Amino acid sequence: MRLPRRSFLSLLVPLALSQSGCVGLTAQLLYVIKGDPQIPAEFEGLEGKRVAVVCVANTSNYDPNSASTQLAHAVSGLLRKKVKKINVMRPDQINNWIDNNNWNQVDFREVGKGVNAEMVVGIDLEGFVLHEDATLYKGRASATVRVFDITRRGEKVYSFSVPNFTFPSNGGQHVTDTTDRQFQARFVVELANHIARHFYAYDVKEDFGRDATLLQ
Repeated sequence: MRLPRRSFLSLLVPLALSQSGCVGLTAQLLYVIKGDPQIPAEFEGLEGKRVAVVCVANTSNYDPNSASTQLAHAVSGLLRKKVKKINVMRPDQINNWIDNNNWNQVDFREVGKGVNAEMVVGIDLEGFVLHEDATLYKGRASATVRVFDITRRGEKVYSFSVPNFTFPSNGGQHVTDTTDRQFQARFVVELANHIARHFYAYDVKEDFGRDATLLQ
């Protein structure tokens, strides 16, 4: 029996809310109402631009040379693959400039000017943890992402917050099933996807099954 659209939507809303808050709800409603599985980019201003991705971390909570570097690499790779005509600068180019110029990790615009980028995606990573307790892996992190247009005197042209990203969202992974390094790599990939998808269209189905793939 075919459900009327009104009834179907009444079933869909609780499901969407359970997935990823307002973003998940919007995605699912668009999929049903418009029949389009593609969620559009929230910011398209990186297309055709020379872009530097820079990530800094709250060093009081974890190793500053691991998660932040991995996240910058992962976001850079996704943008390079997904955003049209983008020129994403190699992370080693950015790291070399930072190492040689005593950057104070405050002004992302300074890095952008130094490496001749047109746009900078600056990520402030905080509260990065891998363990729920001594026996369970469950990643948590918060981030603030800002985009600066260096060609317009470093104007901030887009920003968003990731207040409490959790992976897996339900349950966790036992410490006997993986290692800190392996779980961190997986968690960083999930966080990078969550951040990078603001800049390109993605399939709504990607919002489902994140936790399930952890077991594969």
